[in-house]
Amino acid sequence: MPQYTWPLRKKTASSLLSISLLAALLLLSNSCSKAPTIENIRQLEVFGVNKGVASIEIQCDVTNPNMFELTILNSDFTLAYNDLELGKFHFEDDFSIPAGGTTTVEVEANIYLDKLHESFPELTKRKEATLNVMGDVDYKVFFVAGNSLIDEKFNFDYYKTLKELLDIALNKRGSNELSKVSLDESSTLFKPVIKYNYVVSNDFGVPFTLRDINLHFRMNESKSDLASWNLSDSIYVSEYDTAIVPMRLNLSYNELSKSVLSGVFGNRSKEKKTEKDVLKTEGLIQVEIDKKSFSIPIEYERNIDLKALGLF
Repeated sequence: MPQYTWPLRKKTASSLLSISLLAALLLLSNSCSKAPTIENIRQLEVFGVNKGVASIEIQCDVTNPNMFELTILNSDFTLAYNDLELGKFHFEDDFSIPAGGTTTVEVEANIYLDKLHESFPELTKRKEATLNVMGDVDYKVFFVAGNSLIDEKFNFDYYKTLKELLDIALNKRGSNELSKVSLDESSTLFKPVIKYNYVVSNDFGVPFTLRDINLHFRMNESKSDLASWNLSDSIYVSEYDTAIVPMRLNLSYNELSKSVLSGVFGNRSKEKKTEKDVLKTEGLIQVEIDKKSFSIPIEYERNIDLKALGLF
């Protein structure tokens, strides 16, 4: 019987070579793999707050020092100031970094505002406070998994964060019921007066005081004031509470007439003639937190139906 040994030997040799190369690669990656580095942690902006927890966007650079692609699997980080835990964050999804490359990652950090408030005296001594970023990262290089402990620093701008939180609280429109616009009993045809509630929601668990409110109101694209309103008294807003500031606005009859005429005969397109008018609010509010004063610009708009109000 003929013997066919050469192809079998060739195939066996090829398989052994492949296994040897794979083993060599595994050994090389295992012995030479290095943990990723996380650097340049920086604060972007506050984009939400709910029940005492602020969502702050943070950006950082993650570097792969290896000659193979590295994949970040799981992560968990803690933000702390003087051993007081202020918040947490983690990478939302797995992501890969090419060999020797750096990837910029944006993450959402949750900051506990009651804890932040505890550190207020220390944080206000300087423009920026250095927070400790501690945690660990699970990663994979080629077929080899690893875990690395992270201990970095993060420059946290407390005043910037607080001002952005106040901006959210003061510029966020209240519910339709609370901020309803209605006609005042004293209103006449040539001296129109409306009632309007300005709603301030304190969702971030730090009490503050409104010291001075100066607001201006305009209709649609007008450059002139329809009305103005100011309050020199102070209004205290406790944590997780809502303050309703009633306003009585004496409207300019001339400006109101211009808005109506521009909507009926003016530059609105046919499609927009049935749309409600827009009441724009701009101004400045002085807010005090722990004897620190902030000036918060106000700018928001809401639809208003002049016909339904009985003005025209």
